[in-house]
Parts: sequence; structure tokens; C-alpha cells
Amino acid sequence: MAELDYAFLAEYAQITDGNLTVVNASFIHVKVPVPTVFQLAIAGRVRAPADAGEVRVDIQFNGPDENAPTVKFQMNLNTEGHPVYDNKVGILFAVRAGVFIATHGLYVATIDVDGKKARTLAFEALPL
Repeated sequence: MAELDYAFLAEYAQITDGNLTVVNASFIHVKVPVPTVFQLAIAGRVRAPADAGEVRVDIQFNGPDENAPTVKFQMNLNTEGHPVYDNKVGILFAVRAGVFIATHGLYVATIDVDGKKARTLAFEALPL
């Protein structure tokens, strides 16, 4: 069964040659004018059995208002080609996106791994 080792919000994240590079990770608030589009990344690592084949990761991003648009990302991470340790592999992921901030308040990202809730990340959009 696949598990989420870690995940965080960052201003920037990229995977290059099997390494994860991040800038300003694990923030819990941002000061922005509204409305605006805020650039962010969600990154992390999934640990899975080496023979799992594919691991599905779903990320859903919601704003504080029920009328706010929901942003969804879906990834199928392949376990092949990753270094094996203890019959498992670690698979990095990084998603960058512009999130529409219509109003100040709490913005929440929910991460599911293979259909099971694995983590909730959040930040508060505050006035300048």
C-alpha cells in the first residue's frame, strides 16, 4: 500500500534528476491583495511497494467560500525506474499552479493517495 511520506506548500518546487528543489516551503500565511492569482507549489514524496506499478495522487484545492472555484490535480506516479530500498520506492511529485484568491481566508489542499485521504495542507490569505 502506498503512503505519503511528506508534503508541503511552497512558493516554488521542481524535480530535476531525482532531486526536489523548493523555495519558501511550509508557509502558513500569505499577504496578498484581493482578488489576485497566487503562484504556489505542492510537493512531496510517496512511498510505495516497488511492484505497485502506478500510484494515484489526487490534490483538491478549495478556498474559504463555498462559491470559490475548486482546483483539482490528478497524477499517476509510476514505480518503475526508481531506486528500490526494502522492496519500496520513493516517488517525488511537484505541482505548480496559479490559485485564484478571491477573498481573504483559509485555503485548503487535500491530498489523497490511491483514493485514501493522506494529508491536508492549508494557508491563510491575509490583507497586506
